[in-house]
Amino acid sequence: MATVKPDRFSIDNQLLARLSDLKSAKLAYREACLLLARQPDDEERKHAVAVLEAEIKVHEMAIERLEAAKLAQAEADSEQAKADRINTARAAAEAAAAASARIRATLDRLVDAFETTIGPALAELEALHRERASQAWAVATGTLGRAAASRSANAISRLAGQDPVASALITLLVRSGLGRVGPSLAPYVSVGAPAGGVGTPAEALERFDAQAKNLDAFLAETIESATRPQPATTEE
Repeated sequence: MATVKPDRFSIDNQLLARLSDLKSAKLAYREACLLLARQPDDEERKHAVAVLEAEIKVHEMAIERLEAAKLAQAEADSEQAKADRINTARAAAEAAAAASARIRATLDRLVDAFETTIGPALAELEALHRERASQAWAVATGTLGRAAASRSANAISRLAGQDPVASALITLLVRSGLGRVGPSLAPYVSVGAPAGGVGTPAEALERFDAQAKNLDAFLAETIESATRPQPATTEE
């Protein structure tokens, strides 16, 4: 990786150079003053002191200018940094507004799906379940009589019950991430998988198909049993 060479003309480097030169000039000035103190009338030594005094003044003035320039640069950098932060904040605000618009569009799609598809489909499922259970019970009572049908109530409830459909719906909810992916719905809605897991939607639908097949077989057997000739009974 290439290294960045320092800028020897930068304000910081110029300031360091001037401070170093000022320190050297002050040391030389001190020595020149000591020499002049020994020979106060020596014109050459007077001149050396005057030259060093002028040099020190030049360095001090240069340092003042550099410090002022450094302060101005710092203020400019601060203003630029502030402007950069504001620009970043504006970009973030625009992104947040865009996200809000997309969230609204997504909610609109979900509202439409629930109101026009999912909600009516759930209501239809409930009505169809009641219809199927009612018709299965009608088959049992019409062929077996109420007393015998009551003894078959558990079988009818199991074969015409909602468990396979409920399992399929739970599978879809869990696999869609409802309650886990997206906004938290707690504490109002909690969707969790049963202890044995939910499997796949295909497996849940297979369980429903098996239940429906068993119900059809049970009702067909019930009707067939009712149509079989009953053995005649003789009175003693």
